[in-house]
Amino acid sequence: MVNPYVTAVLRAPNPSLPGRGRRLPVEPWCLAVLAPSAHTRMFRSGTTDGVMLPERADAEQLPTSGAAGEGAAAARPDGNPPASAEVHPAECRGTVAAPGARSVLVADADAELCRLLAVPLQQAGYTTCSVASGEEVLQRCRQDPPDVVLLDLGIPGRNALEVLRVLKAEPRLALIPVVLLNGAPSDAGALEGLRRGAHDFLPKPVRAAELVARVQAADRTKALLDRLRQRNHELLTQASTDQLTGCYNRRFLEQVLRNISSIARRHRRPFCAVMLDVDHFKDVNDTYGHCAGDLVLSEIARRLRGRLRSGDVLGRWGGEEFLLLTPETQEHGAAELAESLRREVAEHPVPHGDERIGVTISVGWAQWRDDSPEGLVARADHNLYVAKRRGRNCVHGDLNH
Repeated sequence: MVNPYVTAVLRAPNPSLPGRGRRLPVEPWCLAVLAPSAHTRMFRSGTTDGVMLPERADAEQLPTSGAAGEGAAAARPDGNPPASAEVHPAECRGTVAAPGARSVLVADADAELCRLLAVPLQQAGYTTCSVASGEEVLQRCRQDPPDVVLLDLGIPGRNALEVLRVLKAEPRLALIPVVLLNGAPSDAGALEGLRRGAHDFLPKPVRAAELVARVQAADRTKALLDRLRQRNHELLTQASTDQLTGCYNRRFLEQVLRNISSIARRHRRPFCAVMLDVDHFKDVNDTYGHCAGDLVLSEIARRLRGRLRSGDVLGRWGGEEFLLLTPETQEHGAAELAESLRREVAEHPVPHGDERIGVTISVGWAQWRDDSPEGLVARADHNLYVAKRRGRNCVHGDLNH
């Protein structure tokens, strides 16, 4: 589940979060070029190369667009394929995706051309799906994003350039490479598409080998971007996470704290900082060893996380200290939460081999009062040390003053 306060460290989200008490839930990345085999040959439409199909006994000269056989639309005088008048249903037509297979969405109103284009792509190992309008392209991409989109510039419904603009504007779809199909005598539309973010374009009629090569080039780019995005995510996780406890580390927690403070100040929303410290932790290390001490810290962090909402942010502040940030939390809510965390740790000793290590925590909390992030943490830390002076294993906060 996405934590919007953490996400906002990297990109600013919509910070409008209505308050409904402390327990408000905050919701928030190649194939070789196909070579003609002994069982395939290139059909030709007039003097222009067509699309490669499996050879068959009744092979005729097939057009690269329009329906085959009787009733097929005639080719235009400029040699470009005719546009089919038939508009197909919204459902996707194509092959069933095999596990791990790369996919291509073919977007053209001509069902026969979609079939012809799909053959070499499927021979190259791709699964294909065809749609017949601009609206269906967006619907299909949002439902099941493909690895490559083949988009006809003359597709009916929503304009192809508008479809391209929408795809590039949506973060989840922006990295899908779009290869434009251009049946017009001019390249102006295709060049405008490239300016708007298309990966490549293919003139009609399409040669099979070139089709596969260009799709594979687009797919390689997509695969590299996917791996880069995944690696960036892994690096961010490593850079922001405390290795021992799995909580955020102090450096990243400070960034989140500044972000939450900014949101609270802009929208006048409440939040609290809760500082927690393991009591007599040096005695645990001295008595049971440092491995046991590591186990205690890891187990305490696990238990604390189990008591929090999705919008709460827990980090290891240093040594045996943890800092918890609780958006949308009033004073009484913070006091209740701090006490429940204290009980959760105190009432459940940590198993260690045949032994059980009893540990407690002291907790200090403070509510944001339009002070700086540093000032808020300083007040929570002060309250923590008051709790320690009171004998440890207790909670002290703003309500105690």
